[in-house]
Amino acid sequence: MENFRHLVSLDGKMLLTQGAVNTVVNTLAHACFAGVLGYALGRAKFSTAPPLHRGLSLCGGLVAAAVLNGVFNVLEEKVALAGMGGAAWRSLGWAAGFAAVVFFVVSLLMRRQLAVSPHAKPTVG
Repeated sequence: MENFRHLVSLDGKMLLTQGAVNTVVNTLAHACFAGVLGYALGRAKFSTAPPLHRGLSLCGGLVAAAVLNGVFNVLEEKVALAGMGGAAWRSLGWAAGFAAVVFFVVSLLMRRQLAVSPHAKPTVG
């Protein structure tokens, strides 16, 4: 919906490539934020902590995803404005880099949780 509203607001004054790149960039970013929130959901679901602690974990995940969204939007706007001279790839590169960093951090957090999980596969050796 965000992409649609953005394209409609431009009244057809955008190159197709810029519109496509903008759509890919926003989709990548929102997938990252969903991963952060999904991690918080999984951690709360499988936690043996009291309900208040699990609720705070969920709120923390939601706040982290919202903050990441805000930071991404501000920085992506600066990158896109710098690249408006015909270098739409800058936005795509920025989003890919941002997604890679968020994916790496969430992956590390998930591995740490899996290592202490009672359901972890035993290591051989």
